[in-house]
Amino acid sequence: MVSLTRLIERSHQLHEQTADLHRLREYVCRWHQWHHGGLRGLTARTSSFIWAWQYVTKALRLNLAPEIIR
Repeated sequence: MVSLTRLIERSHQLHEQTADLHRLREYVCRWHQWHHGGLRGLTARTSSFIWAWQYVTKALRLNLAPEIIR
C-alpha cells in the first residue's frame, strides 16, 4: 500500500531528525485520522491506531515498553 509506505518513510525521516516519541506518535495519529477519514465508521479506529503505531515502532526498530506502545 502506498499510504503505508509513505507513513514509514515520513516516520523514518522524523526519527532521523531526532523527533521525540511524542512528535512521532502525533504524526501517526494524524495519518490514522486522514487514512480513516473517508471510511465513516466502517472500521474500529482505536485498534487500528494501535496497529499503525506498532507497525511504525517495529519498522523503525524502536524498543519500547508495552505500556508506551498503547
